[in-house]
Amino acid sequence: MSLDSYLSILRARWLTILAVIVASVLGTAVYSYNATPRYEAHAGVFFSVSVSDNAGTRNRGFTYQQTQVRTFAQLATLPIVLNPVIKTLNLTTTPDKLADDITARAPLNTPIVDITVSQSSRDRAIAIAGAVAAQLSTTVVSLAPKVDNGTATVVATTVDPASAGNSPAVPRTKLNLLVALILGTMVGALSAIALDARSARALRRRQLDALGGVAVIGTVTMSGDTGRQGGASRWAGNLQQLQMRLFPPLQTRTFTSVAITSGTDPTLSARLAAGLAVAQTTPPQRVLLIDANLHQPSVGASLGLPASAGLVGVLRAEVSLDAATQRVGNHGLDVLAAGPGPLDPTGMVDSDEMRALLHRAAQRYDLVIVNAPPFVTADGLALASFADRAVAVLARDETRGVLGDSLATLRVARVHVMGLVVST
Repeated sequence: MSLDSYLSILRARWLTILAVIVASVLGTAVYSYNATPRYEAHAGVFFSVSVSDNAGTRNRGFTYQQTQVRTFAQLATLPIVLNPVIKTLNLTTTPDKLADDITARAPLNTPIVDITVSQSSRDRAIAIAGAVAAQLSTTVVSLAPKVDNGTATVVATTVDPASAGNSPAVPRTKLNLLVALILGTMVGALSAIALDARSARALRRRQLDALGGVAVIGTVTMSGDTGRQGGASRWAGNLQQLQMRLFPPLQTRTFTSVAITSGTDPTLSARLAAGLAVAQTTPPQRVLLIDANLHQPSVGASLGLPASAGLVGVLRAEVSLDAATQRVGNHGLDVLAAGPGPLDPTGMVDSDEMRALLHRAAQRYDLVIVNAPPFVTADGLALASFADRAVAVLARDETRGVLGDSLATLRVARVHVMGLVVST
């Protein structure tokens, strides 16, 4: 599907997209309004090494500083730090619960421990962050080893006093609404495309029901311009696609004869039958094209063939099948034209002789294509049932359910309908 097709779907279903966006934004707004605000307070403690002028001692101190800062960060959430904080601030909680609201980390290759405290009260978050920073400093200094003169090897300095923003960190209403708007637009667009696809499938099902359950297997351009530049290439492309769908490789093909019938316009079936027969001779196989529309024969004239006894002569036992066929081109295509008009075309086609002729032809040829009268006639229905397979071709204005009952009749008559071809 092209970009223009997607844009067309989005324009046609803008109400669906708008509804999804509104629902997404409203849902996010309700969540943000009902969510308990959480404020975040931050504090930073810088740890430095206090050593004597002795070079060896100073070196050991710096090494100690670099390797121990992450350990200092872990202390911030342990009872050794949090118990004094709880006691100082008179908090009604436990160290484990308080630790869930505290995050302490030491960025790589820095001597600073960043402390973050999340609370429902801004002032409470600031107080706890400040108390944790102060207690962490006291605890680290007391635990750090001493140098030879008794001086602590670590000095803790609060470089970022506890502070918090005026707005809660959670929920972040503006950000949430922006994300909801973006996601709502995306989900709305996908929903519109999915609904359009579902509607298209439902429409196709209704069309199939209206067409007697016969599936559309392709379209062909037979608007009268196939001889012009561009028209011929479209016609050839249509035939190539139909060949791939209708005729599997000869080695795997399970049928030989195919009746091409139409709705009310017999010129469609005659033109398609001739086109498929000519195109199908490209592989090395023998193909027979039979013009069995004795009411309006046209295949022989369209291929420029001279008058002959044709199908009528074979059915009357006046001439053999081999003698009545005419070779077209050098690629294995034989044509059995209609022959002179009989008095009873329907009785001649709807006969045991016609059934026997198709059987003999199927034994001699790799593929037999029959131009049959419209399937709304008795001889058209009979020929479709005589052949191994049948294909119906309709003009676009005939696919609106008018011929649905007639197409259903093909299936009732146990005709193996391969599908429907729509002429544009």
